[in-house]
Amino acid sequence: WPSRGVEVLDIVVGMPASRSDLQIGDVIVSVNGKMVLEGASSDDVSALIIGPKDQSVSIKVRRNGSLHDIVLNRSELSASQRYSLMSDKPLREGQTKLTLTVTRTAGELFGLAMMSAPTGIVIVDVQSGCADKVLKAGDILQSINKQRVTSVVGGAAMLKQAMGTVEFEILRSKSLPAGWRRRKHKGRTVYIGTFQGPDGKLVQKQTHTHPEAFEQLTLAF
Repeated sequence: WPSRGVEVLDIVVGMPASRSDLQIGDVIVSVNGKMVLEGASSDDVSALIIGPKDQSVSIKVRRNGSLHDIVLNRSELSASQRYSLMSDKPLREGQTKLTLTVTRTAGELFGLAMMSAPTGIVIVDVQSGCADKVLKAGDILQSINKQRVTSVVGGAAMLKQAMGTVEFEILRSKSLPAGWRRRKHKGRTVYIGTFQGPDGKLVQKQTHTHPEAFEQLTLAF
């Protein structure tokens, strides 16, 4: 079986998954014999799972390196009963997954500014704080203390509660997205990118926000 699939990030108590053997961290690799292909989304998998009532659905998951077969009863499923899933996409070229720790004491701030972007929850700025020597602008947050970060509000709530040793799982790129460059202006980093506007013409953008937040707009040249 391939290494691709869609990962289960959360299971809501009372939903069908909570009454099955499905576990957080399982990677769904097939539904009723249909393989979950590379690049599949959570909606793709949900569409395979949801179906006629009074029928079972067979799900094959990868867990701790081995495959497991799980059966759900479709009579308990509806279109609104979606599981929180995240596409297990391959890393971009030059991108690395890192697990880093930060120590926070009472009264300290992390000094992080986050933004929701097509690439995920991006750290767009790092100010003076307990994380300024560890995390960098452009890092994409995956989890905080092993809890998935799926929104800026959720990430901020986790950081507000986090004390002591705090573990961050991030994606970090060795270089800026294609089409972007950086320069210093009055002591601040300015990012300059060229992308295609709505009319098809090339437009230049200057921003203090890390370009990971604008990756889907950039051109590779």
